[in-house]
Amino acid sequence: GVVLKIENEMQRLGNSVADDVVRRIEEGVLKRLDRAGMHGEVKPEHSCSIRTPEEREAVKQLLAQFRQLPSDQQKQFPALLNGLGKLQQGIGDLEGARESFVAVAENVSDKSAKAEAYYNAYRVALDKKNWGEALQSIQQAVLLAPQHFAPFPFQRYQPKRILGAGGFGAAFLCHDRNFKKEVVVKAFHATDMERS
Repeated sequence: GVVLKIENEMQRLGNSVADDVVRRIEEGVLKRLDRAGMHGEVKPEHSCSIRTPEEREAVKQLLAQFRQLPSDQQKQFPALLNGLGKLQQGIGDLEGARESFVAVAENVSDKSAKAEAYYNAYRVALDKKNWGEALQSIQQAVLLAPQHFAPFPFQRYQPKRILGAGGFGAAFLCHDRNFKKEVVVKAFHATDMERS
């Protein structure tokens, strides 16, 4: 499940003016994520799903408010930055979303949270059609949490590169360790499909 939960970070906030600013940003992000139906991990249908000019502008304002926080304070709220990354994906700022997810991965120590952030960076890199970034990100996610993020059995199929991706999945060129030859593995995106 999702580890980077904004609600958990909100519970830590006190009553200072700085905490009030963060609380308002978090409430705005949660509201927009809910409106956009962006629950859980990043999904292909999230890209460019926020279309109204008002909502797009609201996302940009929330991001600007977050970036005005001191750097050390920003690092204390990785779930908030992860949520902002999702919203960036929603308004079509894929490079900004990737940068947000990578920053989250670099600033958290919890392996599950780090894996989730790398997985989100993988999904955005697929949307950008940047296969090299996507491969690096999914490898990091699988290294940290293979049971949750491996799109196929990495212990058997060693991914060499991503050949392409679309709405249903991604095609990987892999080395089959059992048969010692190159194969193509198609990994489906649909999270509601059975794991097998």
